Amino acid sequence: MTKVKHITKRIKIRDGKVVDTKETVVRKVKEKKKTTFVIKTPKGEAERVDVVEEILSGSLLGGDKIDWDIAPHHKEILKRTWGSVDAGLRALRNITSPEVQSVWKPMWELEKSMNKIRKVSKPLVDTQKQLEKVQKKLSPSISTRPLLMNSFLSDLYFENRKNRTGIASLLNTPIPARKPVGAKREPTTGVGLNRFMTNADIDNPVLVAKAYKKNPKGLNISGFINLRTVCEQMNVNAEEAFLYICEGMTANNTRWVKHKVIKEHFRGSLGVINLVNYYNEKYKQHHDANKAKYTLGNLYKSDYYDKWVQEYKVKKMSYTDFTLKFKEFQDLHKKYYDKLLNTSVKSVDEIKEINKAIKKVKLK
Repeated sequence: MTKVKHITKRIKIRDGKVVDTKETVVRKVKEKKKTTFVIKTPKGEAERVDVVEEILSGSLLGGDKIDWDIAPHHKEILKRTWGSVDAGLRALRNITSPEVQSVWKPMWELEKSMNKIRKVSKPLVDTQKQLEKVQKKLSPSISTRPLLMNSFLSDLYFENRKNRTGIASLLNTPIPARKPVGAKREPTTGVGLNRFMTNADIDNPVLVAKAYKKNPKGLNISGFINLRTVCEQMNVNAEEAFLYICEGMTANNTRWVKHKVIKEHFRGSLGVINLVNYYNEKYKQHHDANKAKYTLGNLYKSDYYDKWVQEYKVKKMSYTDFTLKFKEFQDLHKKYYDKLLNTSVKSVDEIKEINKAIKKVKLK
């Protein structure tokens, strides 16, 4: 029992002098409390025991005295668990004993952890709720029956749209097209073809295939979803579109080099870098040895270029096309090493700063 002593002093002062002092002392001599324990037996059963503890302080009465008040059926639980009431009380007093475990303790710990998680994640949850409200405002209110929809976005809001993920999933949903009148047909509203067809003076979306080649900038393709709707209006399905892409890429060597060599360079291929490096090395070797200047003509006729063409699966260009394309390769080569050098310089500077910081720490 915690002994509490409260002292109150009353002081009388006359002519600036203390003439009388009285002291009042208060002590807590009795404390009564009820404690409820939940005992989980080895069998996994939980039993409740109520213990009323009455403590008398010994400061004024000569020794602390503790009385226990336990209901008979609770005494039986203590006997059944520990063999006797006294042994059970000793175990309960030492609540940290491994023999005594509250079945609610794990729940309390879980609740504390959950409260911490809720506190940390509250800003994120609030932001998510705000986004959901904005999405509800932006989402069009449309029927789930596809026959009642006339927008090119209707297939994005089908009842089972959650099961259709990715761009490829959009390709299996037909968009209702307007019926032709004779040889004419207007495009579906919202696809982006109306203005282009008006400017190109054509009356059927299929004719876009011919008009677009003359004016590629006249039609804005905003992405793959938009491209899919344009293809549908032109009577082109996914398989046909992919076939035409392959045919277009391989139609001439200029397109093939663009996709196979140049765009692969931006993905990390070293084909362009290796070819320019070889030319620079040969040029330097001839210069240092006072030989005739190593020219692009020499590179064009070299075995290295022939092997390079075979490795990257491209056709050998005409010499005129090769000289023009090699200038483009040299520009890409310069940008590559400029970026590499800039990155290396930054890395060196960072290493120097780290070393300085380490030296400062050691000096301290």
